[in-house]
Amino acid sequence: LLYTYVCCKNKISINKMVEVTSTNAAKLFGMYPNKGTIEIGSDADILVLNPNKKSKIEVKKQLQNVDYTPYEGYEVDCQIEHVYLRGKEVVWVEFILTGEKVVAKEGKKLLDFLREDMNITSVKNGCSEGACGTCMVIIDGKATKACVFKTDKLAGKNITTIEGLSERERDVFAYSFASQGAVQ
Repeated sequence: LLYTYVCCKNKISINKMVEVTSTNAAKLFGMYPNKGTIEIGSDADILVLNPNKKSKIEVKKQLQNVDYTPYEGYEVDCQIEHVYLRGKEVVWVEFILTGEKVVAKEGKKLLDFLREDMNITSVKNGCSEGACGTCMVIIDGKATKACVFKTDKLAGKNITTIEGLSERERDVFAYSFASQGAVQ
């Protein structure tokens, strides 16, 4: 937002934005020069913006511990290309979840992402090792256990939870489970 509504309108330079948001904040909290500067020995948390791509702020595309952003729908004159945390790149994976495009941090169990990040609790954690099936989801048309599948392998895939099934499909599953004595 600062880049779009301040730097792009020539109110301050990009260097001044970095100074105000990073360098000065690190100094204020006594963390400089470990934070707030790009130098050998400093803890590098860096965001790389592409000023040639526009994007829209959407909570479903953000990695955060809340399910809301007051900036939902704002158009910005840049796109985040890379994020480095403590010198290591944070990799995001984009895929379709029950018909919606979402972004997840690479390396997380799909079950944890669904329950913790997306608040989808229909996917249960029964055993955490792929034995019980209470975490079953559909990935590109194939039943898959979410507790053993990591987000690294989801790029471009289509994941469906029970929320994405039609009423008829839910009835078929319920009947099949009940007729076999399944408890999932």
